Amino acid sequence: MRTGITRWAAGAALGCVLAVAGSAAAQTPAGAAPMDSVTEQVRQLRDLVYKQQEQINQLNGQPKSGTPVGITEDQRQQILLLIKEELKGQKLPDWVSNLKIAGDFRYRTEWIKQQQSVQDQINARTFGVGAAAAVRPERTRQRIRVRLGFFEKVNDEVDVGIQLATGGGNNGGADPVSTNQTLGSDGSPGEEKVPVWFDQAYANYHPKAIPDLNVYMGRMPNPFLEVGDSEMIWDSDLRFDGMAVKYKKQLVEGLTVFGNLGGFWLNENGSFGQGDTSLWGAQGYVTLALPQLTKGAYATAGLSYYKYSNLAGTAVGSTAAGAFPTSPGNTIAVTPAGVSVYDCNYGIVNPFFEVGVEDPWLHKRIAFFGDFADNPLARTRIGAPVIGTATGSQRDNARNDFAWLLGASYGTLKNPGDWKVSYNYRRVGADAVMAAFCDSDAAGGGTDFQGSKLSAGYQVAKGWVVSASYYYDDITRQDVFREGPSYQRFQFDFIFSF
Repeated sequence: MRTGITRWAAGAALGCVLAVAGSAAAQTPAGAAPMDSVTEQVRQLRDLVYKQQEQINQLNGQPKSGTPVGITEDQRQQILLLIKEELKGQKLPDWVSNLKIAGDFRYRTEWIKQQQSVQDQINARTFGVGAAAAVRPERTRQRIRVRLGFFEKVNDEVDVGIQLATGGGNNGGADPVSTNQTLGSDGSPGEEKVPVWFDQAYANYHPKAIPDLNVYMGRMPNPFLEVGDSEMIWDSDLRFDGMAVKYKKQLVEGLTVFGNLGGFWLNENGSFGQGDTSLWGAQGYVTLALPQLTKGAYATAGLSYYKYSNLAGTAVGSTAAGAFPTSPGNTIAVTPAGVSVYDCNYGIVNPFFEVGVEDPWLHKRIAFFGDFADNPLARTRIGAPVIGTATGSQRDNARNDFAWLLGASYGTLKNPGDWKVSYNYRRVGADAVMAAFCDSDAAGGGTDFQGSKLSAGYQVAKGWVVSASYYYDDITRQDVFREGPSYQRFQFDFIFSF
């Protein structure tokens, strides 16, 4: 029975094919291009044959054919190839092809321990051990950091960047030097939501007429060079709100000069009618390649100047309008109204250098770097500071206005299997730099300390780095007896970038 049905359906399909072909031949007008008409009729015939084949298969109880009748596998592959070639000519919208998405996720285990200071020990004897023990707890915490950026090429001369990041919750959105989120920080196990903030939002104008000139406006990453990733002046998570200009010029082969300028707004509504608080920066440096000495040899040296306007007298560590959230280590004065304010201005002179070579054995980069900061404006005070308190500092310390850092690194992290180790030692005077913006990990963040940082990293695979860092610092602040407590911090990170 099925054989008869098959033959009947095949005959019907053949009859339809002949009828359509005869109709096409009869209806082709004289003088018309016969090829277009025939091509269209062939397409119709092919569709009809496909449909008849499916009907035959259904009548015979067979599954649908993977390859249409009359089409071999080779022919099917040729058709697919023609379709792919046709699609190659189809352009995506410009905004899609010009969009770059990048980001990273970091999981961190962190251990912190700080010994009690002499003042804490006095408090323990005076007020009881329990009160002092709560001041310097040992803690272990789990933290995450998520950053997701969208970077769009608007045209050949303008780019726009927008990056989202964690950093709220326990930080209250008020910490300018952290994008970390501590898990379980709000005391609601399993219910905590992770806030996301605009970490970057800027436009970059780079005119064709002036190659290597970039003009940034908005909230941007640090436009200034920091050798050895020192973070002695600027924490790596700090963002700058305002405008900046970056330019570089190759003078001769191997010698390039760089210049960076910027103006940034820190506090639009200055406290106590002092006016807006702002930051102005200028930086110039040169980089010299020295392959004639040894493979990979280079040297970088430069000078920066950072000037804060209307900072002395600005409230800090209070709920007053325009107050900075915290500034541990900087010298603080107290107004007659009992408000803590900055006791001096900051104009930081910052010379720096870095030299490096490639070692002849493992062919890895060895670098040595130095970072220095001097704040001569710290020698002029606005009033009597509070000494020996949680926000005070030693006024008679001649090193209060000076900071320095020396370090070395070995290796780079670029390809799977790469590794890197680095070490630096620093001494940071109380008013040498702004405590609110410098490294937030060393000594728990802030100034008025000395100590070491040892770190190591390994590139496990593309976009995957495992790293560890250890800090050991002696803190001078908060101690009228100059016997600062030791501060230890260990971090172990898994970092995934894309």
